[in-house]
Amino acid sequence: MKRLLLIILIGSSVFSCSAQNNELLLKKKHKTVRTFFPGKYITLETVEKNYADGIITKITKDSIYIRHFDIERSESDYGGVYIDTAFRYSTVIHVKDINAILDFKNSASRKRNGTILMVAGGGVMVLGAVNGLYRGDPPKDWYKPSGYITAAALMATGFLLRKSADKRFQIGKKYKLVVIELSIR
Repeated sequence: MKRLLLIILIGSSVFSCSAQNNELLLKKKHKTVRTFFPGKYITLETVEKNYADGIITKITKDSIYIRHFDIERSESDYGGVYIDTAFRYSTVIHVKDINAILDFKNSASRKRNGTILMVAGGGVMVLGAVNGLYRGDPPKDWYKPSGYITAAALMATGFLLRKSADKRFQIGKKYKLVVIELSIR
């Protein structure tokens, strides 16, 4: 009797569980580029040019619930510094109010490295001129083809790194958002 009761209890609890959540798909020409679901981090821009970022807590057929954490540095009683969550809040954004989804993957390091490479390319050109002046060469002999190629390669690579730093998926002509309803609720 106890086994039968245990089997019925476990069997009935399975029916009340929901293992699937709704998903938000970012599509380009009917191909999925990104998939967003509850628990995933998202950064987006609204139609009013406001930005929202945080963890998705819920997706309904027309809205996204986002929990934002404001993290700040604080001082301890002993003079040290620690990083802690100052406060958190939730916001709801309608799917039609989303103007763009932003992808900041490694954007700070790409911008910094791109700038360094562009400065290095300029430095190669300046170094060729300084060396030419120091040796007393005429200006036509300051640079060799290897100097031009090196400077151009450094500057082009730096420019491409900086341009690829912030990826923006503009909703409209190319990209569109689709909500896939998987939960029964």
